[in-house]
Amino acid sequence: MGYFAPSGTFPSDPTPCIPCACNENGITDNNGDCAKGQGSGGEILGQCSCKTRVTGLKCDACEVGYFNLTAANPEGCEPCGCNTDGTFNALDTCNPDGQCQCKTRVTGLKCDMCRPGTTNLTAGNVGGCEECSCDTVGAVDSICDGVTGVCECKPGVNGILCDTCLPGYFGFSASGCVRCECVEEGALNNVCDAVTGACSCADNVRGDNCEACEDGFYNITDGCVSCDCNTAGSVNATSVCNKVTGFCPCKSNVQGERCDRCLSGFSNLIGSNPDGCSSCDCFEPNTNFSSSVCDSVTLQCNCNAMATGMRCESCVGGFYQTDVGCVACNCDSSGAVSGVCNSTTGECECMSVGVAGRICDSCLPGFFQFPT
Repeated sequence: MGYFAPSGTFPSDPTPCIPCACNENGITDNNGDCAKGQGSGGEILGQCSCKTRVTGLKCDACEVGYFNLTAANPEGCEPCGCNTDGTFNALDTCNPDGQCQCKTRVTGLKCDMCRPGTTNLTAGNVGGCEECSCDTVGAVDSICDGVTGVCECKPGVNGILCDTCLPGYFGFSASGCVRCECVEEGALNNVCDAVTGACSCADNVRGDNCEACEDGFYNITDGCVSCDCNTAGSVNATSVCNKVTGFCPCKSNVQGERCDRCLSGFSNLIGSNPDGCSSCDCFEPNTNFSSSVCDSVTLQCNCNAMATGMRCESCVGGFYQTDVGCVACNCDSSGAVSGVCNSTTGECECMSVGVAGRICDSCLPGFFQFPT
């Protein structure tokens, strides 16, 4: 056991037998025996008994397509397991280290991965993989995922090839893409035009970023409210107000957020009046300023008691004008013709010669016995 006699030797030879020298990792038994002679069934002299995937006279080599000869493996060697899509001529063979023979653009022990900068391993590709097509502007480099072909994009850039901006970004360039700056209150969303960056605005809103109300509207926070300017009272009949406060620009004699009221002392708001309202021109001593100075249509001034006239410029009968308003005549009924006095001086008209005094309540010098 463990020896055999080579062909052409004789028992009388000094060394008629030599060791089988079987590789213990590759044989099916542990006695290390080998074929003693050339058998009729094709048995080879000195051939050790090899495991299933082992070959060689000494059982010291793996079959084609197998590698890693070990005693623990009942078949002796393990399959190369090459990815034939990635090997030359679709061979499933490897070197003793298990390295398969890869195509030019393929790598990995099993030839199952694309080299950096290539992707899409297929059997029909002579090189195994195709070049990555990463966009030279939007991609970090020319290397893509070896399986999916997805490139590594710069900030804000999207797409398998990094050739477009992400939603919400614009301005595709070598620096990547810039985030849209749509104003939340005025924009429909934060998605802008990929080239210009212009946002999609809500009704009555304008601006590339939807940052301002349209003319004639104000307060973007509340969705842009109509100014509702009274064009009869606004400068140049404009319907445009301050886009923050909502105040309309009023003519000189007009007031109110909407320019819809005359200033105190003015009335008759009409568009044809360049100042908006006309002066009431009320006579001040006789005018009641505690309320509206004059009627907005007729321009009739609001008179104090005992004053009359469109401008309150006169006193009613029995009263006369002073710097503080209309004062009662108080003509003496015994000496005066009537209770009416001069409207300016307050002098009463005395009924007979000899009666004197502003209110006719005394006798002139040289007269006596005032009527009683």
